[in-house]
Amino acid sequence: MDSDGVIRAPAGDGRVAAVARDDVADVAVSVLLGEDHSGVTYDVSGPGSLSMRQVAEAFSRAAGRSIAYHAEAIDETYGARAHYGAPGWEVDGWVTSLVGVANGEMDVVSDAVLAHTRHAPMTLSAFQRHYPESYRHLLPT
Repeated sequence: MDSDGVIRAPAGDGRVAAVARDDVADVAVSVLLGEDHSGVTYDVSGPGSLSMRQVAEAFSRAAGRSIAYHAEAIDETYGARAHYGAPGWEVDGWVTSLVGVANGEMDVVSDAVLAHTRHAPMTLSAFQRHYPESYRHLLPT
């Protein structure tokens, strides 16, 4: 999200079932301390999937200002991230993850958090309440 309040990404109209790091950590602890999970993989997700426009609306409410979503082309995304000075593999990871949103690859909702931790996964609004520093840069000055 840039300082102008625009989320720019090649995510199209795709949806993402984003999961909070806290929930991923809780699942990892449960699996590591639990019975044998050899050879098993888990899709760990948030409680539902959101479009980038819905994410922008949620940040608009939290920040008290307008946040928009702009669907970028892939080459625009690479160009816009070049100034971060991140290694190419990291930029590739950012871009391909967002393309995965556009392609529907991130629109997978699972019950893994609840099944492994016995608590529901954190919603975006709960995340914003717990971690206001995550969007402090968006607050009006």
